[in-house]
Amino acid sequence: MNAPEGDGRKMRRMNLDDMKPGPIRRAQLSSELVLRIDTVRAAVAEVCALTEAEWRDAFQRDANPEHELLWWERVAGCYVALVAGRTFSPARRQAAFNVIFGLFSGLEAAQMQADLAKLPESVMDDLEVIVRQLGAVN
Repeated sequence: MNAPEGDGRKMRRMNLDDMKPGPIRRAQLSSELVLRIDTVRAAVAEVCALTEAEWRDAFQRDANPEHELLWWERVAGCYVALVAGRTFSPARRQAAFNVIFGLFSGLEAAQMQADLAKLPESVMDDLEVIVRQLGAVN
């Protein structure tokens, strides 16, 4: 990960293979949180192939799992709303998810060009409407 320019830190690249998961911060997740996690997982299972155990493990490691889950609920909601009723191929569904994930992660359109090229031109307009309907995550 690179530090933003001008913040006084030295920039360096990290190899993803060198990254290790953080510590388990919560041995148990509430049943309500688990149900919400399972719902999100089901909504994006075709494009985000993590197991049930991997999803739960990630939330157990998160410093603020409730906030993280809100983020994922918005991503999943946008994905479901975008692909509902469309005959997207699996490749287009994956591209749609990648774009939504990228947008919510702060990527610029230029960084998602390969995935955007796989989608109809109207997708960004449709996503703008969907995001407005679902609301933003702070």
